[in-house]
Amino acid sequence: LSFIIILTGALVRGSGASLACLEWPLCYGEILPAAQGQLALIHMFHRFAVLSLGIMLAVLLWYVFRQRRTRAARWLAVTALLLYLTQAAIGAFFVLSLGTPIWGALHVGTAACTWGALVALSVIETMNIRQTTQATWQPQSGPAQA
Repeated sequence: LSFIIILTGALVRGSGASLACLEWPLCYGEILPAAQGQLALIHMFHRFAVLSLGIMLAVLLWYVFRQRRTRAARWLAVTALLLYLTQAAIGAFFVLSLGTPIWGALHVGTAACTWGALVALSVIETMNIRQTTQATWQPQSGPAQA
């Protein structure tokens, strides 16, 4: 989902929709600004994807703290959520500042860091699962004797 945010952000930037919605969090006072044209809809599609990621990160954080005891997994989940919140705030500043380049650069940079933290968390969890399954799974040595 974080990677989808990066892709929809690229769509916003590439289509010229970066400043199609000059209000935040709504666009011209609407959730779906269909009357404002395609660029406003592209912009809001990105915001909906960002909101979806926020919800999923909150669920992930809850899960990690409930089910995982590894410090690294917890640290990365908290880091990913904090980076996400920072990225969303920077995105709002970008819109409200009418596209000041520093906010745009920081927005893209924190998006990459958020994605990186989630990739690292995925790698750690994959390694933990492999260690757990290798330690508990014992292959049978030949056919069962009757």
